[in-house]
Amino acid sequence: MQVIRDETWQQCLASAVKMFRLSEPDDKCYHLADATWKCKMSYKRHEEKKESRQVVVIDKLPESVVTQRTHVKTCQATTMSGKPCSFKAVCGDFCKKHRIDKVPLGKKVQLKS
Repeated sequence: MQVIRDETWQQCLASAVKMFRLSEPDDKCYHLADATWKCKMSYKRHEEKKESRQVVVIDKLPESVVTQRTHVKTCQATTMSGKPCSFKAVCGDFCKKHRIDKVPLGKKVQLKS
Protein backbone atom coordinates (compact mmCIF):
# COMPACT_ATOMS: atom_id res chain seq x y z
CA MET A 1 0.00 0.00 0.00
CA GLN A 2 1.35 3.38 -0.98
CA VAL A 3 1.60 5.78 1.96
CA ILE A 4 0.01 9.18 1.32
CA ARG A 5 1.37 11.89 3.59
CA ASP A 6 -1.89 13.67 4.33
CA GLU A 7 -3.30 15.23 7.49
CA THR A 8 -3.83 11.83 9.13
CA TRP A 9 -0.22 10.91 8.45
CA GLN A 10 0.93 14.21 10.00
CA GLN A 11 -1.02 13.36 13.17
CA CYS A 12 0.58 9.89 13.22
CA LEU A 13 4.03 11.47 12.84
CA ALA A 14 3.35 13.93 15.67
CA SER A 15 2.24 11.04 17.90
CA ALA A 16 5.39 9.06 17.01
CA VAL A 17 7.66 12.03 17.82
CA LYS A 18 5.85 12.48 21.13
CA MET A 19 6.16 8.76 21.94
CA PHE A 20 9.91 8.69 21.26
CA ARG A 21 10.32 12.04 23.15
CA LEU A 22 12.19 13.74 20.34
CA SER A 23 12.14 17.31 19.12
CA GLU A 24 12.82 16.43 15.46
CA PRO A 25 11.46 13.29 13.72
CA ASP A 26 13.99 10.66 12.65
CA ASP A 27 13.76 7.41 10.63
CA LYS A 28 12.08 5.50 13.48
CA CYS A 29 9.39 8.16 13.71
CA TYR A 30 8.75 8.07 9.95
CA HIS A 31 8.59 4.29 9.99
CA LEU A 32 6.12 4.26 12.91
CA ALA A 33 4.02 7.01 11.29
CA ASP A 34 3.83 4.98 8.06
CA ALA A 35 2.79 1.85 9.97
CA THR A 36 0.09 3.60 12.01
CA TRP A 37 -1.23 5.35 8.88
CA LYS A 38 -1.51 1.97 7.07
CA CYS A 39 -3.30 0.52 10.10
CA LYS A 40 -5.77 3.41 10.21
CA MET A 41 -6.46 3.14 6.47
CA SER A 42 -7.03 -0.59 6.86
CA TYR A 43 -9.56 0.11 9.63
CA LYS A 44 -11.22 2.71 7.41
CA ARG A 45 -11.48 0.28 4.45
CA HIS A 46 -12.92 -2.38 6.75
CA GLU A 47 -15.58 0.03 8.07
CA GLU A 48 -16.52 1.09 4.51
CA LYS A 49 -16.88 -2.54 3.48
CA LYS A 50 -18.98 -3.22 6.57
CA GLU A 51 -21.23 -0.23 5.80
CA SER A 52 -21.76 -1.38 2.22
CA ARG A 53 -22.92 -4.82 3.39
CA GLN A 54 -25.53 -3.68 5.93
CA VAL A 55 -28.84 -5.47 6.30
CA VAL A 56 -31.76 -3.81 4.54
CA VAL A 57 -34.88 -3.73 6.70
CA ILE A 58 -38.14 -4.20 4.80
CA ASP A 59 -41.15 -2.44 6.32
CA LYS A 60 -43.84 -4.31 4.43
CA LEU A 61 -43.44 -7.98 3.64
CA PRO A 62 -44.46 -9.17 0.20
CA GLU A 63 -47.69 -11.12 0.24
CA SER A 64 -47.14 -14.82 -0.17
CA VAL A 65 -49.77 -16.87 -1.90
CA VAL A 66 -50.22 -20.31 -0.40
CA THR A 67 -51.53 -22.77 -2.93
CA GLN A 68 -51.93 -26.48 -2.77
CA ARG A 69 -49.67 -28.04 -5.39
CA THR A 70 -51.50 -31.29 -5.90
CA HIS A 71 -54.80 -32.66 -4.80
CA VAL A 72 -54.48 -36.20 -3.47
CA LYS A 73 -57.67 -38.16 -3.76
CA THR A 74 -58.30 -40.28 -0.65
CA CYS A 75 -60.16 -43.53 -0.26
CA GLN A 76 -63.95 -43.31 0.16
CA ALA A 77 -64.22 -46.39 2.38
CA THR A 78 -64.99 -46.32 6.10
CA THR A 79 -62.86 -48.32 8.51
CA MET A 80 -64.15 -50.63 11.25
CA SER A 81 -63.77 -47.84 13.81
CA GLY A 82 -65.99 -45.52 11.75
CA LYS A 83 -63.26 -43.20 10.53
CA PRO A 84 -62.74 -42.56 6.83
CA CYS A 85 -59.82 -44.47 5.31
CA SER A 86 -56.80 -42.17 4.96
CA PHE A 87 -54.98 -44.04 2.19
CA LYS A 88 -54.58 -42.68 -1.32
CA ALA A 89 -57.20 -43.76 -3.84
CA VAL A 90 -55.43 -45.78 -6.52
CA CYS A 91 -58.07 -47.10 -8.85
CA GLY A 92 -61.28 -45.08 -8.84
CA ASP A 93 -62.43 -43.98 -5.41
CA PHE A 94 -60.82 -46.69 -3.27
CA CYS A 95 -57.34 -47.65 -2.10
CA LYS A 96 -55.70 -51.00 -2.84
CA LYS A 97 -57.04 -52.43 0.40
CA HIS A 98 -60.69 -51.52 -0.23
CA ARG A 99 -60.92 -51.91 -4.01
CA ILE A 100 -63.43 -54.34 -5.44
CA ASP A 101 -62.02 -56.70 -8.04
CA LYS A 102 -64.26 -57.87 -10.85
CA VAL A 103 -62.39 -61.15 -11.03
CA PRO A 104 -64.39 -64.02 -9.48
CA LEU A 105 -62.69 -65.51 -6.46
CA GLY A 106 -63.82 -69.06 -7.07
CA LYS A 107 -66.68 -71.33 -8.09
CA LYS A 108 -69.68 -72.18 -6.03
CA VAL A 109 -69.50 -75.79 -5.01
CA GLN A 110 -72.74 -77.73 -5.07
CA LEU A 111 -73.04 -80.57 -2.64
CA LYS A 112 -75.24 -83.44 -3.65
CA SER A 113 -77.08 -84.98 -0.84
